[in-house]
Amino acid sequence: FSRGIASYILENHKKKNNSEFSPLQLFEVGGGNGTNAQFILDYIKENSQEVYEKTSYTLIEISPAMSDRQRQLVDPVHPSKCRFVCHDFLEWHEVFEEPCFVIAMEVLD
Repeated sequence: FSRGIASYILENHKKKNNSEFSPLQLFEVGGGNGTNAQFILDYIKENSQEVYEKTSYTLIEISPAMSDRQRQLVDPVHPSKCRFVCHDFLEWHEVFEEPCFVIAMEVLD
């Protein structure tokens, strides 16, 4: 499932930017244990090292316990790729001007 999402993201990122060298910003809201983030980053790394090197992944999680679990799972495999934000997404007011992808799979549960 995650690989399908990652394939879509990678393909569309390359099309819209006409380059593998444009930064790729990913935001995931309520990312559960972090397995989706890990598998998406795995796929990008395996299929486009150039894009992977310019990828940043932000996990936004309201639960401190889940945020810690995400960090424990993803950080060892993809060090310095993820930022872990422990905050309510509806009250998070950071602004990003650059194009990005927002993933919210666990939010729908």
